[in-house]
Amino acid sequence: MVVLGALAWVAPGAAGPAAGDGTLIAFSASYTIPGYVGPYRQGIWVVRPNGGGLRRLTPNSIGAGWPTWSPDGKRILFVGSPAGDDFANDLYVMRADGSGLRRLAKIPGSVEDPDWSPDGRKIVFGVYGDDFKVRVAVMGANGRGLRMLTPKGNGAPDWSPDGRSIAFSSARGGKVRVWIMNADGSEQRLLIRRQSDWPAWSPDGGEIAFVSRVGRDTEIAVAQADGTAIRTLSRNSFGDGQPSWSPNGERIVFESDRTRVPGFSGRPNLLFVMGADGRNQRRLTRIPADPSNVEATPAWQPRS
Repeated sequence: MVVLGALAWVAPGAAGPAAGDGTLIAFSASYTIPGYVGPYRQGIWVVRPNGGGLRRLTPNSIGAGWPTWSPDGKRILFVGSPAGDDFANDLYVMRADGSGLRRLAKIPGSVEDPDWSPDGRKIVFGVYGDDFKVRVAVMGANGRGLRMLTPKGNGAPDWSPDGRSIAFSSARGGKVRVWIMNADGSEQRLLIRRQSDWPAWSPDGGEIAFVSRVGRDTEIAVAQADGTAIRTLSRNSFGDGQPSWSPNGERIVFESDRTRVPGFSGRPNLLFVMGADGRNQRRLTRIPADPSNVEATPAWQPRS
């Protein structure tokens, strides 16, 4: 292990928490490393829920984001761009320790927010076409059989734990709101009536966390699986987004721009953890709150 400032680099395949035990949170990040000269690309990192064990899994030769775990917690799927081609946005897969990295599929268009089906046989994701409009697409976990599930203006899909439904964001009617459909794309219908985005099913399928727009701010909210009984969790005057549940459903990790940096007008996007009731909100990592340090798209490892 090599320690660089507050960061630790662990070679792929090095010892770490056991795969599939729910002790890791994967996310995309771009950090400033003291003493490092040269381009440092966004990559996939993992950290324990207590903020320890921070390490990068992907090499600097691949710009990487949007990590998601396989159902057994042993592999990570992510969107990647090889060096010199920042617009390729293909799908890659690797083991939970960063070893076995390979490109799974080259997708025609820009890809975002992939999610594995609960049985591990399919992958759903958002894809931008030549018209720069996002659609929800699905393909086999082997990278074959790509097909569209929605028309343009729909994205951020999340598979229900029972595999029967997919929640997603849709701009139909001029407002971005959470919709739901059958896993084959049929019966698409509105789920959350308020402005909402980035749905995330709870592990037991009983609730859906999502990003709720409140005035100029965004909050993390939770609703019952039928869209009722909405309650706002994060409650602040900043931008919160991208919720992901812990395997036991007791905590939620999310990104937020609430951290102020002295002498800097903007606020860096960093990761936070809170209870599923909105209590005990705290920073996840121990990285300094620097405007050049950015954390996003967290995904909590499931238990196998």
